[in-house]
Amino acid sequence: MISPLSTDALNLTTLIPALEPEIMPVLGSDPMAGLQAASELLSSAGYQQGDIFWITDGIDNDQVAELRAYLNGIPYRMSVLLVGTEQGAPVTLKNGQFLKDRRGDIVVPKSFDHQLKSLAAQTGGVLVHMQADASDIDYITRQTLVERDTNDEQQDDNQGDQWQEAGPWLLLPILLFAAASFRRGWLLSVVGALVLTQPTKPVYASDIASAWHTRDQLAQQAFEQGEFKQAAALFENPMWRGIAAYKAEDYETAAQAFSQASGIEAQYNLANSLAQLGQLDDAIALYDAVLGQQPQHSDAQANKALLENLKKQQEEQQKQQEEQAQQNEQQQQDSQQQNDEQESEQNQQQSEQQQSESDASEQEQQQEEQQSEQQAQESDAQEQQERSAEESSALEQQMQLENLLNKVPDDPSYLLKRKMLLEYQQRRRTQTLSPAEENW
Repeated sequence: MISPLSTDALNLTTLIPALEPEIMPVLGSDPMAGLQAASELLSSAGYQQGDIFWITDGIDNDQVAELRAYLNGIPYRMSVLLVGTEQGAPVTLKNGQFLKDRRGDIVVPKSFDHQLKSLAAQTGGVLVHMQADASDIDYITRQTLVERDTNDEQQDDNQGDQWQEAGPWLLLPILLFAAASFRRGWLLSVVGALVLTQPTKPVYASDIASAWHTRDQLAQQAFEQGEFKQAAALFENPMWRGIAAYKAEDYETAAQAFSQASGIEAQYNLANSLAQLGQLDDAIALYDAVLGQQPQHSDAQANKALLENLKKQQEEQQKQQEEQAQQNEQQQQDSQQQNDEQESEQNQQQSEQQQSESDASEQEQQQEEQQSEQQAQESDAQEQQERSAEESSALEQQMQLENLLNKVPDDPSYLLKRKMLLEYQQRRRTQTLSPAEENW
């Protein structure tokens, strides 16, 4: 199910372009599961009557009995839009190859209408072949609208109360009563009654609601126009608010939004946001949580491996910086020892050259200047090495974070693929294969 029952077509505008067979986790045919889902959707919404439209290229003979038994037990009418011909044709996949079954043979669906026409007639529905124009859709919906016109009472319940043309019939007795009781206060009461009983144009709740857009719809428009910051402020849905904030590079807001959503994708997106904020340990822990629920989540696997590699490089860089600091300290000690030795030699030379105090004093001053210059050079070299190491580490970390290829998905087809995969895996764990299911 892509969307709950709603009169608001905007709920489907962003999803309709992504509805293609490739979003399904496996290729195959299971008409019983589709009819059950449609029937349960109508029943959950409280509809005692309703229409189910089945778009299909045909069924096998061994599927007819189960479908006929199920249709006998539901109160809804089913109509069929048949796609294909009796001669059949191979199915071309998105990659240009033909669809094959498990034996490697090319699947050639052939459409025979007698079985489907019988099933549709069993529920009071019709069958129509797909046409190049819109005549098939017009026909199948026009049949449904004719039937609905007989349900005036149910239609009134959906539209709300309407004014009835009853005011003019009350006009004569009210005027007679007003003439017999001609007082100021009575006359004003009669005029007020006449105003209140005038019929007005019916006003339905749907007419008022259509004049406004919900916050999520306004946010979706802003998102499609690339105004992600504005979309993040408008979205009430925490998942979409997080995606918009992420696209706006507001990772703190994205993390807060994803933490309010539920499900595997919310955890995965929260991990991506924390990774952008530099919280690598927390991001890795969330990737582990996602993989614990869905070990085949390739994006979580790739991002976790990338962050672990990045963290390892950071630790190695920190270790190298510590080793470099130790080397610098050792160099300082060696330099100090060398200076001490030089100073000792200089003192010895001074003792030997006591004959000329002025020369000895001048030589000592020169040695002190050389020592000061040497220390200044060593200090500058050490600062330059530390600065270079920090800049190199920061630059490498930034480049690796920017190379996170698996970012938050904002493609509706990607989200639908995830949804279909999770629901398929859950159904495989809790249900057995239906006799009417055929996997290609």
